[in-house]
Amino acid sequence: MNRLILILTCFFAYYASAQDYMEKIAEGTCDCIAKKKLNLNNDEQLKLNLGLCMMEAYGKYEKLVPKKDRLDLSNSTQMRAFGEKLGIKMISFCPDFLMAVGKQALKDDAIEEDSTAAATVDEATALEDLSVEGTIHSITKNHYLILTVKESTGKSHQFYLINNFENSYLITDQVLQNKDKVKVSYFETELYDVQLNKFLISKVITDIVKL
Repeated sequence: MNRLILILTCFFAYYASAQDYMEKIAEGTCDCIAKKKLNLNNDEQLKLNLGLCMMEAYGKYEKLVPKKDRLDLSNSTQMRAFGEKLGIKMISFCPDFLMAVGKQALKDDAIEEDSTAAATVDEATALEDLSVEGTIHSITKNHYLILTVKESTGKSHQFYLINNFENSYLITDQVLQNKDKVKVSYFETELYDVQLNKFLISKVITDIVKL
């Protein structure tokens, strides 16, 4: 019976110490932050000093950390998990600081979402169809079906038929012939040229209308 009590006492003592080290590191981190008297509206200050203070407090109490739980600074997953656990403990010691960090994180997320949306709009704009009006000069078959159209200025364009679209039959069924006037809608992309062994900027047809 006495042995059982001793074992249970040792277990709870170990468990308590395992919990205590996280609280000590959390308290040490908050004390470090408090001493710095940071501007809670300065995102860069918050992030930089949070990391510095966490590592300072961890170094101070590292001997209390069980060997299996000690940090490997090259293990980003472990570092992230440790930071999340420590953050929960820090709420008891510096709630105002953590609220400020949380607000900045929300702002960062909003900025990132706005940037993503803007990038999507830019990408969509970049992919908007361009168009050329002119006379069909030739229709040839190589690795792709290539339509050559010459503008009234004499400038020639080569268009590649890659995708199916509503009027693609005008080309595939040879409805259009040389010297027909057309309006070609297209977008530019990189296509791999087997003979040249490299990617080339090419015009891909998305629509064609006989004028």
